[in-house]
Amino acid sequence: MPIAIHNAVSVRVTVTIARPRPVVWDVLADVERQPEWMRDALSVELLTPGPVGVGSRMRVPTRIGLLRTTDILEVTEFQPPERWTVAHRGLVTGEGAFTLTEESGGSSTRVAWDERLAAPLGVVGRIAMTALRPVLHRQFAADLARLRRLCEKRFP
Repeated sequence: MPIAIHNAVSVRVTVTIARPRPVVWDVLADVERQPEWMRDALSVELLTPGPVGVGSRMRVPTRIGLLRTTDILEVTEFQPPERWTVAHRGLVTGEGAFTLTEESGGSSTRVAWDERLAAPLGVVGRIAMTALRPVLHRQFAADLARLRRLCEKRFP
């Protein structure tokens, strides 16, 4: 279910990984290992027991450039191996989604990462997020490049 996000900026990055979708999903959805490829996530601490699914919550100390915050994420959609979304419930609010699409007859996977993020302080937060948008785009693109290398190296 989408959440209301006022003054949000959107960032979308994609990558094609030369591995089948279930392989990519297994790496992507292993949330505690995300800091291996998602460099802005310093660590991931699950706050809810059991396997990750709708309602799972996690604490993620995050660094983008010189900015640091602790993000509380809640999984709002979980459809293996196609899509999962999270709500950001920390200082920065919004929602993020990973969508995996089969390509090349299933031998490759296209990963789309969409984020809609908003900072507090109304117009000032919107200006700050708009200025930060190119940095976020570069960071997320670099994260997906690391995900691609990890998937392609780990599963030859």
